[in-house]
Amino acid sequence: MEEIKNILLSLIANNENEYVEYKEAKNNFDFNELGRYFSALVMVQIFRENNMLGLYLALAIKIMNL
Repeated sequence: MEEIKNILLSLIANNENEYVEYKEAKNNFDFNELGRYFSALVMVQIFRENNMLGLYLALAIKIMNL
């Protein structure tokens, strides 16, 4: 438990980066939107690990323009 606490404190102390991004839900948050957001983060990591990040970004741009 102490290890998890230290990891969280370390993440909070640093700025956002490619692995950490902070979101705030002041009143209400759409859990479907949250699910899509997490899915996108996972896909970026999968494409990054397979050296295909450029392909993912091209697909994302194409989908957003539809």
